[in-house]
Amino acid sequence: MWPTGFMKERQLQPNNLKRTLLHITLILVCACTYGQPLSLKEAIELGLQNNFQIEISKERVNAATMNNTWGGAGLWPTLDFSLNNSNNLNNQDNPASFINGQFSSTSLRGALDLNWTIFNGFKVKVTKEKLADLQEQSEGNARLVLENTVQSIMLSYYRLRAEQDKLRILKQTLDLSSSKFSYYQDRLELGVNTTFEMNQFKSNLLSDSVNYLLQEQAVFNAQKNLNMVLATEGATFDLSDSLETRPVETSLQDLEKQMINDNTNLKNQFLNNTILKKDVKLQRSAMLPIVSFGAGANRTDNWFEFDGEKRSGNALNYYANFTLNYRLFNGGNVKRAVKNAEIQLAIDEITTKEMEFNLSQDLKTFYNLLQTQNKIVKTNRSNEQISSENLKIAEQKLNQGTINSFDFRDTQTNQLRTSITSIESSFQYIQTYLELMKITGGILSE
Repeated sequence: MWPTGFMKERQLQPNNLKRTLLHITLILVCACTYGQPLSLKEAIELGLQNNFQIEISKERVNAATMNNTWGGAGLWPTLDFSLNNSNNLNNQDNPASFINGQFSSTSLRGALDLNWTIFNGFKVKVTKEKLADLQEQSEGNARLVLENTVQSIMLSYYRLRAEQDKLRILKQTLDLSSSKFSYYQDRLELGVNTTFEMNQFKSNLLSDSVNYLLQEQAVFNAQKNLNMVLATEGATFDLSDSLETRPVETSLQDLEKQMINDNTNLKNQFLNNTILKKDVKLQRSAMLPIVSFGAGANRTDNWFEFDGEKRSGNALNYYANFTLNYRLFNGGNVKRAVKNAEIQLAIDEITTKEMEFNLSQDLKTFYNLLQTQNKIVKTNRSNEQISSENLKIAEQKLNQGTINSFDFRDTQTNQLRTSITSIESSFQYIQTYLELMKITGGILSE
């Protein structure tokens, strides 16, 4: 908030007014302090270390890798061991029975059983191939998370850099307005200038102060967004990388080929199509017979006690069996399952074509936009240089008295506007460039 005395400026003496405005300017200029230096490479490394989605995707890759085994596909047999103990106590009083009285019996049975599906319509082979595809798809999803994270970090980094550059330009404008106000305030006290001219520069100073405050808020918001993608809290950074605009020297045809080969979304879609083809084969495998093998052994020990007399015995059994199962009819469920899998595959193939078409259109759009933005960036930088030179000339003419304060302010405002426009156009170019790199699958190499 402005000091109470400042709002009552008519009651202030000229020297007091001058000190008040200069004090406000000093507060504004010193209000924004930067923290530790941070390069783009360091920001990416920090963001990748702290990102939660990347950690989740790593665990999903680990799970898919663990599942991608022949055992998970059902190749190996199962081996089971069981042990059963039973105890009986009988009190027999039946004239028709050969044994009467109290007797007890105990039995212990141990069994070892092996079951192995030798053939189930190539289901094991197809399942193993599907598990390998699922692992690769999981790795592709992890790469997509990585690309999105890197793009978010780079955009947040360059957005903060753009806002900091704008703040630097506004600081220069504020410093110049403060200097001019101080100069004309002194001339007013000497009776050289009029109050009207002094008030004009005072108004400029106040407007520039408000613009500086608003830009400080923009820097704060951009810093907050960067902290969010880096998973850091309350940190402030002084960014060392500038808004560098790299030209694209690759032709559109080469970029399209690169997109088909390296676009992560498209590669994941191709993998999904492959997985659905495996599903069709798995459903068709139910039409073939199943051959299984079972083998095992069991031993039973018995103990019998009657009238103090104890007896024992045992039995040992082995078995080995082959089984052939072939489902002749189940109401057409197998055929329906195969047909449904084929329909899902057809839908996915259409989706793949649509994705290729949309990506191709986006690539052309971003490529053409980038060519236009490259020209805009060069034009804005030239215009910024000219407006800066004009401001220096205007300042000299103002001091010489050949132009008035209004002409000088117009030149100053034009210089500020062209500088901010140049910064924003550079950021927009980088934004489009990153989109182009993301589509072609080259953002990680960048």
